Amino acid sequence: MGGLFLDVYVVYIFRLLWRLLSLIRSRRWEKASAIIVGTHANTLLYSSVCVDYEYALDGQNFADTFVKPFIWDSSGKAYADQFAKGMSFTVRIKPGQPGVSIADASVENLWNYETARR
Repeated sequence: MGGLFLDVYVVYIFRLLWRLLSLIRSRRWEKASAIIVGTHANTLLYSSVCVDYEYALDGQNFADTFVKPFIWDSSGKAYADQFAKGMSFTVRIKPGQPGVSIADASVENLWNYETARR
Protein backbone atom coordinates (compact mmCIF):
# COMPACT_ATOMS: atom_id res chain seq x y z
CA MET A 1 0.00 0.00 0.00
CA GLY A 2 2.94 2.34 0.68
CA GLY A 3 3.99 2.09 -2.98
CA LEU A 4 0.58 3.21 -4.22
CA PHE A 5 0.62 6.10 -1.75
CA LEU A 6 3.99 7.25 -3.09
CA ASP A 7 2.78 6.82 -6.69
CA VAL A 8 0.06 9.43 -6.12
CA TYR A 9 2.68 12.04 -5.18
CA VAL A 10 5.03 11.11 -8.02
CA VAL A 11 2.23 11.36 -10.59
CA TYR A 12 1.01 14.63 -9.05
CA ILE A 13 4.49 16.21 -9.26
CA PHE A 14 5.00 14.98 -12.83
CA ARG A 15 1.63 16.37 -13.97
CA LEU A 16 2.26 19.65 -12.16
CA LEU A 17 5.69 20.07 -13.80
CA TRP A 18 4.26 19.16 -17.24
CA ARG A 19 1.61 21.86 -16.84
CA LEU A 20 4.19 24.41 -15.69
CA LEU A 21 6.41 23.65 -18.70
CA SER A 22 3.41 24.02 -21.02
CA LEU A 23 2.58 27.42 -19.53
CA ILE A 24 6.18 28.61 -19.85
CA ARG A 25 6.49 27.33 -23.42
CA SER A 26 3.28 29.12 -24.44
CA ARG A 27 3.90 32.46 -22.73
CA ARG A 28 4.27 34.34 -26.05
CA TRP A 29 1.44 32.66 -27.90
CA GLU A 30 -1.55 34.67 -29.11
CA LYS A 31 -4.38 35.00 -26.61
CA ALA A 32 -8.06 34.38 -27.25
CA SER A 33 -11.21 34.33 -25.18
CA ALA A 34 -12.70 30.90 -24.44
CA ILE A 35 -16.06 29.84 -23.00
CA ILE A 36 -16.36 27.02 -20.48
CA VAL A 37 -18.73 24.29 -21.66
CA GLY A 38 -18.29 21.97 -18.69
CA THR A 39 -16.14 20.76 -15.82
CA HIS A 40 -15.79 17.46 -14.09
CA ALA A 41 -13.63 16.03 -11.36
CA ASN A 42 -11.81 12.79 -12.08
CA THR A 43 -11.41 10.99 -8.77
CA LEU A 44 -10.62 7.46 -9.89
CA LEU A 45 -6.93 6.73 -9.30
CA TYR A 46 -5.24 10.12 -9.61
CA SER A 47 -7.39 13.11 -8.73
CA SER A 48 -7.74 15.86 -11.34
CA VAL A 49 -10.21 18.36 -12.74
CA CYS A 50 -11.01 18.61 -16.44
CA VAL A 51 -12.29 21.93 -17.77
CA ASP A 52 -13.79 21.72 -21.27
CA TYR A 53 -13.86 24.93 -23.29
CA GLU A 54 -14.49 26.33 -26.75
CA TYR A 55 -12.86 29.26 -28.53
CA ALA A 56 -12.92 30.88 -31.96
CA LEU A 57 -10.01 32.14 -34.02
CA ASP A 58 -10.19 33.57 -37.52
CA GLY A 59 -13.81 32.45 -37.91
CA GLN A 60 -13.11 28.84 -36.94
CA ASN A 61 -14.38 27.18 -33.78
CA PHE A 62 -12.17 24.95 -31.66
CA ALA A 63 -12.63 22.96 -28.47
CA ASP A 64 -10.11 21.73 -25.94
CA THR A 65 -9.74 20.58 -22.34
CA PHE A 66 -7.27 21.48 -19.67
CA VAL A 67 -6.53 19.17 -16.79
CA LYS A 68 -5.29 20.29 -13.39
CA PRO A 69 -3.99 17.64 -10.98
CA PHE A 70 -4.82 17.46 -7.28
CA ILE A 71 -3.70 15.26 -4.44
CA TRP A 72 -6.97 15.43 -2.50
CA ASP A 73 -10.35 14.80 -4.11
CA SER A 74 -11.97 17.52 -2.00
CA SER A 75 -9.52 20.14 -3.34
CA GLY A 76 -10.27 19.09 -6.91
CA LYS A 77 -14.03 19.29 -6.35
CA ALA A 78 -13.68 22.75 -4.78
CA TYR A 79 -11.62 23.89 -7.78
CA ALA A 80 -14.19 22.50 -10.25
CA ASP A 81 -17.00 24.27 -8.40
CA GLN A 82 -15.52 27.70 -9.17
CA PHE A 83 -16.16 27.28 -12.91
CA ALA A 84 -19.59 28.00 -14.29
CA LYS A 85 -20.80 26.90 -17.70
CA GLY A 86 -20.64 29.90 -20.04
CA MET A 87 -17.92 31.66 -18.04
CA SER A 88 -15.20 33.19 -20.20
CA PHE A 89 -11.46 33.10 -19.63
CA THR A 90 -8.26 33.54 -21.62
CA VAL A 91 -6.39 30.79 -23.46
CA ARG A 92 -3.15 30.90 -25.42
CA ILE A 93 -3.20 29.66 -29.03
CA LYS A 94 -0.19 28.02 -30.65
CA PRO A 95 0.97 29.97 -33.73
CA GLY A 96 0.31 28.03 -36.93
CA GLN A 97 -1.75 25.42 -35.06
CA PRO A 98 -4.95 27.10 -33.86
CA GLY A 99 -6.34 23.79 -32.62
CA VAL A 100 -3.64 23.67 -29.92
CA SER A 101 -4.33 25.81 -26.87
CA ILE A 102 -3.17 26.18 -23.30
CA ALA A 103 -5.36 27.58 -20.54
CA ASP A 104 -3.73 30.84 -19.49
CA ALA A 105 -2.72 31.29 -15.85
CA SER A 106 -2.76 35.09 -16.01
CA VAL A 107 -3.99 37.57 -13.45
CA GLU A 108 -7.03 38.39 -15.61
CA ASN A 109 -8.17 34.77 -15.37
CA LEU A 110 -7.70 34.76 -11.61
CA TRP A 111 -9.90 37.87 -11.46
CA ASN A 112 -12.57 36.11 -13.59
CA TYR A 113 -12.56 33.07 -11.27
CA GLU A 114 -12.86 35.20 -8.15
CA THR A 115 -15.65 37.29 -9.68
CA ALA A 116 -17.58 34.18 -10.73
CA ARG A 117 -17.46 32.84 -7.16
CA ARG A 118 -19.30 35.91 -5.80
